[in-house]
Amino acid sequence: LAIIQALLVKTGDDIYAMPVIHTIETLEAGAGEIKTVQGNRVIVLRDEVIPVFSLAELLNKEFKQTETAELVLAEVRDKKVAIQVDKVLGQQEVAIKSLGEFLKFAKGFSGVTILGDGKISLIIDVPALV
Repeated sequence: LAIIQALLVKTGDDIYAMPVIHTIETLEAGAGEIKTVQGNRVIVLRDEVIPVFSLAELLNKEFKQTETAELVLAEVRDKKVAIQVDKVLGQQEVAIKSLGEFLKFAKGFSGVTILGDGKISLIIDVPALV
């Protein structure tokens, strides 16, 4: 059992925890700020081109494009990526519990936690997911 700082994000009806250790910042992008370059979505932020991934698509869920996009800027293997979520809920300490033998091969998740309201939230393994 370990306790970490996590950023809680919502995609669809589900809440996920992203370890803050990978997070640089959160931001909101307007409709025209996310561009498509060679079939990939990107955003230009402070003169740097950063790839944009939808958390819903990474988790094989339905992705809905909206007027504004909430992005979590993360660092993965010394590269920046922007992960689009439906809503950033805030930061809190969470206790990591193992996925157990049955789910140990689940890609993109490092554990699970129980939120204050009793709901279960999967903890995203950002480097493995992107």
